[in-house]
Amino acid sequence: MTYSKRCFVIAVAGAPGSGKTSLTLALAKLLDADTLFYDDFQQATNQSMAEIIQWMKQGSDYNNLNIPGFAEAIAAQIQTTHKRFLLIETPLGRHHHASGQYIDCLVWLDTPLDISLARNIKAFSSEFKKTPSDYVQQLDWLANYLEGYIQDIRATLVIQQERLTEDADINIDGTLPLGEITQQIYQAISQEQSKG
Repeated sequence: MTYSKRCFVIAVAGAPGSGKTSLTLALAKLLDADTLFYDDFQQATNQSMAEIIQWMKQGSDYNNLNIPGFAEAIAAQIQTTHKRFLLIETPLGRHHHASGQYIDCLVWLDTPLDISLARNIKAFSSEFKKTPSDYVQQLDWLANYLEGYIQDIRATLVIQQERLTEDADINIDGTLPLGEITQQIYQAISQEQSKG
C-alpha cells in the first residue's frame, strides 16, 4: 500500500459475480467515500466474442481495452473531492496502467469462479422474471453466455485471478459474509494508515 496527502484510492477487484459492487458500496458507506465504477466507462462488453478471443490470443493486455474517460474520472475525483477516500470498482487492478497508477490499495475479492458464476446466473434469473414473455429469448441468451464462458471467458478470468492475486495489497475470501469482509478491510486500512 502507498500513502500520500491526497485522497486515498482503494480499488476493489474480482471476477464478475464475486461481490465487487456490494463490497464497494459497503466500504464507501463505512468510510464516507466517493465511488467510481468501471462498468460506467468500459466498452469491452460491446465487442464481439471474436474480438475478445483475438484480444486473448494477443496476450490479454488490459492496456488495450477501451475504457474512455475512466482514468481521467479518477484523476478529476482525486483533485476535487473533499473526502479522505475514493473507492473504485475495477476488474483490472494496476494492470491497466492509465487507471492503475492512482491506486493506493488494491483489494482482491477472492471468490471461487463457480460461486461467482452461480451468483451471476441467479442475478440473470431475477432479471428474466421481470419479462416472462421473453423467456425463450432470455434462455437462448443464457445458453450462449454459458457456452462462451466454457469456451473463452473462464480462461480470461483465470488470467485475471493470477495477475491480481499476486499484485493485491489485500486478498480476502469472497465467500465470507459481506459485513465480515468489510470490517476486515476497514481494519487493515486503518492499521496501515496509523503507521503512516
